[in-house]
Amino acid sequence: LLQITRRGSSIVNSTEHTPLSRDFVYSLHHNFKSCLLYGKNNVGVANGEHPAVKGYLSLHKSYEGVLSLRWTPNQLMHASSQPSSATGKESEQQWLWKQALSIDMEDIIYIHLHQRDESSPSTLTLVNCDGVQCPPLQMTAGQHSLVFLTSLEAGLAPTHRLDPPLWGGPGKGALTHHQLLSEFFHATKARIASK
Repeated sequence: LLQITRRGSSIVNSTEHTPLSRDFVYSLHHNFKSCLLYGKNNVGVANGEHPAVKGYLSLHKSYEGVLSLRWTPNQLMHASSQPSSATGKESEQQWLWKQALSIDMEDIIYIHLHQRDESSPSTLTLVNCDGVQCPPLQMTAGQHSLVFLTSLEAGLAPTHRLDPPLWGGPGKGALTHHQLLSEFFHATKARIASK
């Protein structure tokens, strides 16, 4: 609780709540300890039998070179700073916090991508070194998955890379978006490999 004194024609004491929870959520995605490589709102995550929840996805590279992926439900990103006394609201908030993801990309060895064509949504599934799949990330139609993978590939450099490489090898030349989708996505899965 923060005590604020406002001055105008009279002095009024009022008590206002600081937006600590909102600041904490924002600090997960935007902070001075890492560089934001990618950020996208309204990325869905389906966890179990529950319908997909939309949220904010971000990819970060720390100044020590650690690459991490974070996803937070939109309801937490836009949560009111005022506390709620309703028990139902508190249990929903607890459930939403359990859905939040923080993934160390050093633990990921495979990326599965499913997309019918350019005009359909895509689903990215990350698989860790134990073979456990992370909840699938659902991106809207368009080039969102391509932009994310390009950012990921840039973040992996210079010590790691996608296999097969996203943009092809030397001498391949520039590919159109459609050719790139066809070549990379028909591989269905990419491996993160050391150089």
